[in-house]
Amino acid sequence: MKTYKSITMALTALLAVIGLASCSSDDYQMVGKPDNAQVYFSSDMATEFNIDEGQNSVDVEVRRVKTEGALTVNIESSDEAGLFTIPSSVSFADGENVAKLTISFDFASLKNNTVYPVSLRLKDETTIYGSDSTTVKIMFSPWTEWEPLGWKYPEGITTYEQWDAAFAEYAAGGYADTKIICNGTLPTYTYSSLGFGSYYQPVHYRESLDDSSKAQLLLRGWYNECDLVVNWDRNTNIFTCDKTWTGDTHPTYGPISVMDSYRYWKDVAGQDVTYDYFPQGYDTTKGQITVNMAYFVADGCIGYGPEVIQLPGYVIGDYTITITDVASYANDNQYGQVFMFALGEDIAKVKYAVLDGTLQESDANVAAQRIVSGSLASTETAEGGHKAVSLPREGKYTLVAVGYDSEGNATGFYYLQFTCKAAAALSWKAINTGNYYYALFFGTAEENQVDEGVTLYVANEDPTKFKIAPWAYSDRGFTFTMDGEGNIVVDDQATGFYDTQYGMVYVGDASNYPELGITDKSYFDDGMYCFSLVYYVSDGYMSDAVGYEAFEVTGPAKEAAERAMSVARAKAAAERGLQPKEIKNVTKFPTSTIKNHLYNIRYNFNGFVTLK
Repeated sequence: MKTYKSITMALTALLAVIGLASCSSDDYQMVGKPDNAQVYFSSDMATEFNIDEGQNSVDVEVRRVKTEGALTVNIESSDEAGLFTIPSSVSFADGENVAKLTISFDFASLKNNTVYPVSLRLKDETTIYGSDSTTVKIMFSPWTEWEPLGWKYPEGITTYEQWDAAFAEYAAGGYADTKIICNGTLPTYTYSSLGFGSYYQPVHYRESLDDSSKAQLLLRGWYNECDLVVNWDRNTNIFTCDKTWTGDTHPTYGPISVMDSYRYWKDVAGQDVTYDYFPQGYDTTKGQITVNMAYFVADGCIGYGPEVIQLPGYVIGDYTITITDVASYANDNQYGQVFMFALGEDIAKVKYAVLDGTLQESDANVAAQRIVSGSLASTETAEGGHKAVSLPREGKYTLVAVGYDSEGNATGFYYLQFTCKAAAALSWKAINTGNYYYALFFGTAEENQVDEGVTLYVANEDPTKFKIAPWAYSDRGFTFTMDGEGNIVVDDQATGFYDTQYGMVYVGDASNYPELGITDKSYFDDGMYCFSLVYYVSDGYMSDAVGYEAFEVTGPAKEAAERAMSVARAKAAAERGLQPKEIKNVTKFPTSTIKNHLYNIRYNFNGFVTLK
């Protein structure tokens, strides 16, 4: 039962929404206490009547404050169509505060989907505290019968009228036995703006017989046991709701009403908004209907936002794909971009391709459809993590990715606009020589491959940037940077080695890849550079290629390297507004064991992600 016995809330403090004007005592005139019956049209009464086939009358509600004695009030009316019979007065019984004004008509004379306005005005016994006039709208728009949406009636019930009678029994019984009204499981409604939580919610559905794009949802016993009708434009997937009383009244601000957020903020609050402000729609893959509702009182809005109708029988999977643009690189006239893929647990694989230029959503959608059909060549991966894509040149591109579930069905597409721009060219100054020990992809932890007598350089333009050259198969060398906390960070870069099956092999700093779970940083200590590395290709990380490699300074002026690193650390720290710190988050090893320590052996043994 969705009854909130005590609701305390403050008006949303939105200056753009609610304007409060101040007045001086000179602005007021003393008003005597009314001594009449104070008859009025309530702002909460129904003013739009969508009649049923064959219906020949509607009842308009009139209220009064003083209920003593019988009372008849004269009515002035205006009927543009001349099709309606409207009484010239309305009568209250003794002790009653509500009277019904019955407007009658010949159903056969009304045209489908035509709005007939009828204006009404009370001629006496009125009050300044309520409206003395209103306009009601009468229309016949033929609909199909109400049918349960996503659930079934219990045995023996075949019509909405029969079910509605059972619902009254269900409510009288304290909403305990859902078998009275449902065979199986009901949908749920999740509130997010006025009260929170998910509750069982009977949802009915019907369609317009004149316009197949129009449909309606009926939420019987919604919120504080009122009924809510939601209009659905199936062409635009937009849901709207006329102003409806929630069944609740705020102790200070009065009746709490609800309507769709877009029309509230645009028509009631007078804001310049579009539907883009208010997420909504029907996700058929999840069985989720998202409506965007605004709750308000006479003084303003007290909450708004998306709320969800969840149809039963759906297993909600995580099919999200998050793609992060990591960096550009250039190596031997080969350009490329590195991305980080994070895959939802129900994504079985991803196919992705990079297209030239900045694509908008519609063009990215076309590209995604071509990936699905196979007419656009793509790369397939079953693993998240860092992916490198080779590019012909610097410039603007768009990455388009399509996710698939375990049955091979496409679950949606994602696109990311990016610019490939390699770092500005640097000039280099040699500061020492040394030996580089390959313990991973080009060697093993047990038997390193060694490049002897290679050169260590520092950039003339930026003393925090270094390179070792020649290195591996790259004439550009192996580049790295000193960060503000005293740690070395290895750039993502191509090794220059091209595998005939998997393409270019890249290397990066392993501590930058959280999915590897490695916290040990690259660092420099006593003439030894220790690089925490991962080797990878576009399909994923290489097996037996995560761990430490080392560069040992062997030149006669080891202090030159020490001095260069000290300058780099101080400059990087100053740029970040930090004090130079000792190296942290690393495990240091004796020089004699750095090339074959347990870090390499342990992680090489596990293998991490093996290419499939």
